[in-house]
Amino acid sequence: MHVSEIVGVDFGTSTSLVSTSAIRGARMLPLGDLTTWVPSIAGLSETSWLVGEDAAHLPESSLVRSAKRAITENLTQLKITDGAHEVIVLADDVIRDILQMIAERIEYNALPITDGSATVRLGCPAMWSGQQRRRLIRLANEAGVPVHDTTLVDEPVAAGVAWVNRQLALGSFISGKVLVYDMGGGTLDIAVLRVTAYQEAGDRRADIWVQAANGTDVAGDRVDRALRDILKARLADAGFDASDLNHPSDLDDWLLRAAREAKVELTKLEETSVSVAHPHVDVPLCTLFRTDVDQAIRPLLDASMERVWEVARAALMSQTSSRSESAALAPDQARRLSANELARGIDHVLVAGGMARVPALREFLGEHFGHDRIHQVDDPEQLIAAGLGANDAYESLNLHRPGFDFVLTWLDPAGSRREVQVYEAYTPFYDRQQVLYSNSVAYQRRFGTADDLPRQGEAMIAARTVSGQTIPLEIDGVRSDGIPFKFGYGTDAMLSIEPNGRVFVRDTKGYGTEWFISRWPVIKGRGAEAVKISRTRETLPERKWYYDHSGD
Repeated sequence: MHVSEIVGVDFGTSTSLVSTSAIRGARMLPLGDLTTWVPSIAGLSETSWLVGEDAAHLPESSLVRSAKRAITENLTQLKITDGAHEVIVLADDVIRDILQMIAERIEYNALPITDGSATVRLGCPAMWSGQQRRRLIRLANEAGVPVHDTTLVDEPVAAGVAWVNRQLALGSFISGKVLVYDMGGGTLDIAVLRVTAYQEAGDRRADIWVQAANGTDVAGDRVDRALRDILKARLADAGFDASDLNHPSDLDDWLLRAAREAKVELTKLEETSVSVAHPHVDVPLCTLFRTDVDQAIRPLLDASMERVWEVARAALMSQTSSRSESAALAPDQARRLSANELARGIDHVLVAGGMARVPALREFLGEHFGHDRIHQVDDPEQLIAAGLGANDAYESLNLHRPGFDFVLTWLDPAGSRREVQVYEAYTPFYDRQQVLYSNSVAYQRRFGTADDLPRQGEAMIAARTVSGQTIPLEIDGVRSDGIPFKFGYGTDAMLSIEPNGRVFVRDTKGYGTEWFISRWPVIKGRGAEAVKISRTRETLPERKWYYDHSGD
């Protein structure tokens, strides 16, 4: 294996896939026994703990499905049974076991990933916080999947990268705004990408700017539960009474499994006979129709559009990549745009994830954006893995918020390094309330007295990866370790970061400096490039009635 080998790991809620870089795009590894995917499940048998296909035959009550949801919902414990008794398992142990299985199967395919010869990219939901991302990174490394904060990629971004690369390979020069609607088993992820394709040295390439990305936990799992309820009602209408059963406690779990399987069949068929394979209960055959899936998914689709329009508006507030280009909109300007106006600003809608095969989803999005702008591939559940395994696409990918921390750092009188975190990696620059109601959006962190800062001296605001690597800053073309900062009496300090790249720093002497960041570092294998910053203006402190003892 050569150093440029890329391995993309899509640890999914329902299934997991792995890709590796190849000359003609990413190549899927045969991860499962007979498929390219493996179920992301684990379970407890009478004698052992089983993972992947080995656990598929276990009773539903003994299975952990959707273990990834434990990170989304910040759970530490999960409940299953050993057939007779309730058992508490640690969520981290389950996730680690599934990731370890994936790592072992990658190695089985003659792709060593622990010897430093490969770059491993791992996907995660766009809605995840820095803490949730750190949890996944820790568990992945403990399981033998060597991923870093610089190679953790938002799943809808990876799906968009894969689709853009495929379009380029087909000779289509994609340009404009691409909205990625990625509905999987556990989360719905939405991203808005601005794409500019061009020709360079005979090759087709594209610059991809991530303007906004977010998500919600409304996804395929909820469709399964809604379809199960339809199945229960239909069985009851047919005279099936579960109240008299000897083993009714886990019937819902088996109905859920049957509903999940029926949902997949109904992506191709108009109706299907549902067989519930309960080990102790003779459940009669029942018919489900594609219209039942439509009924189950429609409320979720309607609810999802609120988040879609939020992301579309957020993209308009962060669309500048330089000060010479069109200015980003203020929140009140973006709010005045109707859904129809927002939809007209989207050139392409990519439907990704396992739920992309549901016809009602594509039809629904076509109603909002126009059917001619809806794009689907033959393998929508493979898009994330394919994008993660793309060879060079990330050299021209620009993130919408930094995947690293900002820390205020200084030396104390004894010469020891001190620091205060003033921005946590992946934190959005705005919250939903700001987008919906505020006249300005920005991340703001005030710090000072409560953080026990010195009363005099100098410091700097430095950029640092989650793993502790310092990222250099390039201020007005000159390399620097950080933004200068001075301590003094008087006022709390403040760091403000706006989606359009404007950064304002006020130190505790009261001096303010405005900066502009034209681009956040792109993902580059094991590291990140310098943050390019230009100084725009300085502000003097307000006049104080007391004498400032802090010095210069």
